Amino acid sequence: MKQFFRRTALALALAIILLLGGCTRKEPTGEAIEPAPAPAPAKTLYQQGEDLAAQLVEMAGNRDYLSLYTGEEEILNILAQTVEGKDYTTPKAVYSLTISEDAAGKILTAMEMDNANNLPDHLKQKARERIFQALPTQVNAMSGAQTLAAASICIANKVFVDPGLTDGIIYLYTYENGEPIAVVFQPGEDGAVSASGTFLLNDDFQMDSLEGLSGLLGMLGVTVEEVTP
Repeated sequence: MKQFFRRTALALALAIILLLGGCTRKEPTGEAIEPAPAPAPAKTLYQQGEDLAAQLVEMAGNRDYLSLYTGEEEILNILAQTVEGKDYTTPKAVYSLTISEDAAGKILTAMEMDNANNLPDHLKQKARERIFQALPTQVNAMSGAQTLAAASICIANKVFVDPGLTDGIIYLYTYENGEPIAVVFQPGEDGAVSASGTFLLNDDFQMDSLEGLSGLLGMLGVTVEEVTP
């Protein structure tokens, strides 16, 4: 268990670092212009994530919808068991995962990925985005091909506007009686945000408490905080 958590935590930290290690927006040099105050978003990130969680539950509970993507009973049963008898009405706790730029170089060196720093900035950014988006897939893949296939056909996406989000962030939704859900928020241009939600169907991926998540991840430079509605 400890070995699994260590591998998962390293993969988690690396994926976040590759996206967040240098994606802070830079303001052009020159005379500063006072920007107009941005309008408040219609929903908070917490609420946007809840919307995606509700979509996931609806997808996983609708066999006709899932049958559009697969006819394999084992895969369909995995998703059915994910929602049958489970309560996703209110999260038990929600955690945000971010990382500072200062920690990125150290972790890349520790993971023997120094060459990533030699890429042109635009390719480096592409790599960060792809690996970051693939993080939930990495966690589910550790539980086997069938679990990965089940999670892969049950993904919820949306795009919305939130000028306040300037760095990528992951929200982890945990439930008293339900599987964890990961929502990845990635900022784009002009305040646009793309969000993707998926179930984490790996039984060994435990997120019982803020203290537990903050252990190894904190040592790797990942900031874990509880998010309130």
